Amino acid sequence: LLFDLLERPDFRDDLEFEATQLLLGECLLELDNPQGARELFLKVAEGRNPALAEEARLFLLELALDNPASTEQVLRRAVSDLGTSANSERTRYGLGKAQLRLGDADKAIDWLQTIDTASPLYNQSRFYLGASYVAKGQVDLALEIFRDLTTVPGDDRIARELRDQSWLAVGRLLVQRGNFDTALTSYQNIDRNSPHYEEAVYEMSWAYINQDKY
Repeated sequence: LLFDLLERPDFRDDLEFEATQLLLGECLLELDNPQGARELFLKVAEGRNPALAEEARLFLLELALDNPASTEQVLRRAVSDLGTSANSERTRYGLGKAQLRLGDADKAIDWLQTIDTASPLYNQSRFYLGASYVAKGQVDLALEIFRDLTTVPGDDRIARELRDQSWLAVGRLLVQRGNFDTALTSYQNIDRNSPHYEEAVYEMSWAYINQDKY
């Protein structure tokens, strides 16, 4: 239906044309067609509606972040295209993640600290904030954040993933500090049914080896 609508010549000048392109791009993402979605987002990003253009550029940035093969050049271009028009928390969150991946922890922190505590993205932004402090060598601050995140409430996939990743982060930082007993306790908080359980067991084995308990 959306494809047909966009193909109609009389609809091209309609005020809803770019919104329909954006919606179709989102649908293609859900259908696991990122390339088709990207082509539509590029069109909207160059369109007439500034708000829709920013949203499209954010989708392009998220596509680049989700692709492990994205080069530094691709990420820098996506960040540059967004410029300073970070009107939404989702945009600021995306820019924070991108700056961390580009190796600029200070810029990442600047963006991530703007996420409001009431935002649905707050806890996720805190995880990347902790990772940014790790990148700066500020381990105490990072540990404080990751420990707080291990108590995030909820049984949805995002909450479980956040807790598990935070326990892993705490364990790794404690191993680096030589606090093996506490690190092992941290890893043991990851449930056997977690997709990260084998990863935790593997890292626990190295902690035991480093502690000469093998």
